Amino acid sequence: MASTLSLRLVSPEKEVFSGDAASLVAPAWDGMVRILPGHAAYITLLGHGELAIDLPGGGSETYYVAGGVL
Repeated sequence: MASTLSLRLVSPEKEVFSGDAASLVAPAWDGMVRILPGHAAYITLLGHGELAIDLPGGGSETYYVAGGVL
């Protein structure tokens, strides 16, 4: 099983983040969802709120999202 996620976060204008992540927490349309390495295939609509990317070496990056698809 992989120890990281390969993640790309894109907006209509540009790629915002591309790289490995230890985990991801995002606002789905019906509540918060956490994605870990090895997660089953999953698709959902995004809601509005903070999307947090936990980085493999420690630390995190946060972004505000207002809709989209995960």
